[in-house]
Amino acid sequence: MRVVYNIKTMRNFRKTTLYTILFVSLYTPFVSLAEEYQLLAPIGDLTTVSNFSSYVNKAILFVMGAGTGIAVLMIAIGGMQMIFAAGNPSNLSGGKEKIKEAIYGLVILALSALILETINPTLLNIVLI
Repeated sequence: MRVVYNIKTMRNFRKTTLYTILFVSLYTPFVSLAEEYQLLAPIGDLTTVSNFSSYVNKAILFVMGAGTGIAVLMIAIGGMQMIFAAGNPSNLSGGKEKIKEAIYGLVILALSALILETINPTLLNIVLI
């Protein structure tokens, strides 16, 4: 039994090492950009990046905006499900559950923004109108 454990541990170690090498080899060019890099898919208004931090900044803002939009959409879907439940308790509880989970997602997004703002205030650069 002990031999099986060691083989599994070694497989996990090799898999982790392989993923680490793959991650480093794919993302190292972004860290050492000396010139402007043209993005294949623009992120918002960002089409070129000169450093890794501007890329990460826009990617974080894009993901947070998309997550907020999806959460608001799920709240609307849950509300519609509750409206059209027509007295069916399972549909009514399903709609309530969707709304509750969407609100949990919004809270997680807000807390992640707060944590990122605490770590580095210039990381997000959120401009409120």
